[in-house]
Amino acid sequence: MKVNWKTQVVVLEVLLAIVAAACIFTSLDLVSGGLLFTVLIVAAGLIVTGLVNYLVWGRRLERVHGYAFRQTAPLPSLDEIVVALSERERIELLRLLHESLNRNAETQRSQAERERTAIERQLADKLRMFGA
Repeated sequence: MKVNWKTQVVVLEVLLAIVAAACIFTSLDLVSGGLLFTVLIVAAGLIVTGLVNYLVWGRRLERVHGYAFRQTAPLPSLDEIVVALSERERIELLRLLHESLNRNAETQRSQAERERTAIERQLADKLRMFGA
């Protein structure tokens, strides 16, 4: 079997990288007094434990609960906004709306201002329906 020289170069580069990594790891392990090897063993153990835990429990929980999370209710429309106000806050809001309506009535010039006033009046009427 004839081996291509490009394949040999790639294999030799990979082997050289592995030897260099082993030399660096050994020197760092010697400098740290063996602590680096212990830390890597603990990290590998945690990774294996987490993977086993996910394979045993995570996939089952994802199947059971994941589908329910995807079936949430649609978001409410932004056409109507519910505002929780106390009685005092409703009265103050109505007062401010009436002041705004009075100011706009005096200086009303364009169609855009008339439309804005109509919207403010509708808002004031809706607030009155809630007992303000």
